[in-house]
Amino acid sequence: MIALWRRRKTKSDGRNRQTDVKASSGSSDNVPALPLELVYKILREACELPPRAGDRHLLCACAVVCKSWHPFAQSLLYHSLTVENSRVYVSRTPGTVGPAALLYRSHLLRFTRSLTVRIIDEFAATLPLFSEEGVPGGHPECVRIPDFLSLLAHTPALRSLRLSVSWSRKDTCSFEPSILDWLSSLVIPIEVLDLKYGRPFDSPLVYDLVRLWPTIRALHVRTDYGGPLPERPSVRLRELRLPITSLASVIEWFLPPPSQHDRSELRILELYEIPPEGGAAALSAHGPNVSSLTLTRQPASGLAEIFPNLEEFVIAGPFWSSPLPTLPKTLMHIRLQAHAFMSDSFLPAVAAAIPTLASLRALSIEEALTTDKNFPTLWETCREHRIDVLVNPIPSSLVIGTAHLYLVEMDRFPRQRTFAEFFDAGR
Repeated sequence: MIALWRRRKTKSDGRNRQTDVKASSGSSDNVPALPLELVYKILREACELPPRAGDRHLLCACAVVCKSWHPFAQSLLYHSLTVENSRVYVSRTPGTVGPAALLYRSHLLRFTRSLTVRIIDEFAATLPLFSEEGVPGGHPECVRIPDFLSLLAHTPALRSLRLSVSWSRKDTCSFEPSILDWLSSLVIPIEVLDLKYGRPFDSPLVYDLVRLWPTIRALHVRTDYGGPLPERPSVRLRELRLPITSLASVIEWFLPPPSQHDRSELRILELYEIPPEGGAAALSAHGPNVSSLTLTRQPASGLAEIFPNLEEFVIAGPFWSSPLPTLPKTLMHIRLQAHAFMSDSFLPAVAAAIPTLASLRALSIEEALTTDKNFPTLWETCREHRIDVLVNPIPSSLVIGTAHLYLVEMDRFPRQRTFAEFFDAGR
């Protein structure tokens, strides 16, 4: 009897276990799978672009969860890349890849939308950083022209290009016609161009590239230019940043007056200064549409007449004092981006202007300005008018033992979403 009971008990337990397994498997079938579109949106919201080190660890983990998640994680991991022929940067900086390694896996470039690359106008293949064949006094960390063109050819969906150019010959001032022809043959929908090159300052490279890529909507040129201007292109910019150039003729070349039936698309503007001769006239047709303005030098006249609908104003240099120019009443955010060496009358002038700006909601500053003797008065004025004061702290690597006397740290100061930074937000 005992043996029979044991056999029945074993069979019964087996049936129960099978029933439990079937029940659990049946319950999993009833749980709907998460749509892949939502998976991508969750991954996209969970990390920033370009991904930081922590974001990359997260995406690498997500890439091995399952086969369907892998392309989503890859598209974010390789969305923004920096190409640098340097073992130091490749090993320490997230998202930095050597040109040889990247071209070996060129299929990953189909995910890339933003590319940062430093090149030199030499036609040989890019040599390894510590190659014995390196040219003394050259630029071994730069990518050479053949690899640069190969990178672009394998990046069909590139939207943003941050390009730094070094010249190998003193008489060089732009790419040779053969390179420009090759670039024009590549159908690349570049919308954002951030360009920097050294001497000679009269290089027409920026004009050549703008004419090659009429799809550009955001342009940042970190160099000066004083040579003759070529024929204007048919480009319509939403964002223009010329932090060094101060010639009215150059500004007008990039921002020609719109035709009678068109309207200016310019929203974000950065200039070293408003040229005293012809600057106001060149900007008059675009000023009413500008919502974010950055200036390094103080203009001679008011800003309200040129930019009546301005929402954000960034003061990017120490060359300001009292009295301030007349500011638009529409301002919602002012950023004092200068670190130090401001005039003693500047912060009191800002404090005096705050009561006249009814729409102002935030004032963001660099931490160095909190040590100014006039800063407590400015802070108290902001508090009385319920204006948030946000502080951009000095990096800890530069200052040891810095005391935060006031304030809310400025993680991401409120500013207009620039086309250059968020051009793919809706994609």
